[in-house]
Amino acid sequence: RLVRWCRSDNTGGECEVALDGGGVAKFETLATLLSGTVAHGEPPQKPQGSAAPGIAGREPVFDKQKALSYTNGNKKRLAGLIGIGIEDIPEQIKKLEQALDQDDIDGVERCFHTVKSQAAYVGGLRLRSFAEAGERAAGKNDVAVLRALATSVRESWDELCPALEAAVEELQRG
Repeated sequence: RLVRWCRSDNTGGECEVALDGGGVAKFETLATLLSGTVAHGEPPQKPQGSAAPGIAGREPVFDKQKALSYTNGNKKRLAGLIGIGIEDIPEQIKKLEQALDQDDIDGVERCFHTVKSQAAYVGGLRLRSFAEAGERAAGKNDVAVLRALATSVRESWDELCPALEAAVEELQRG
């Protein structure tokens, strides 16, 4: 995986990226990361949780309690929303990848926004986080950064889907 999590000041300035091989690398911009030019690295940091501003990818993959809060605790309704998400999110990710291939930045932004919203409703916090970062990055028209975030969205979905399938079974059992 290219990006495990990324913290940026959202101005296009320096960002920190946790890499799968371990450690935290600092880059002038996320585009610098993608070009392979590392400014300097630091030892790994313990995640601060989703409350820290500007961080994508540190959130839990799935938070059932958060998802239940969107349905006022209605488990049957949540099971239905998750079922819709299981069908719709992969289609939106496919549309995202197609929009990237066509350099359709407006379409990319729309797809990131839709995935962000759908992920939030089903409790997919990490997926929501990467999609939100992609939505923000679309305004900068940096296709390399958008491709990296689209890859992180795809990988986050691959982690989330089994958790959602298990949650639907549990919710339907009562």
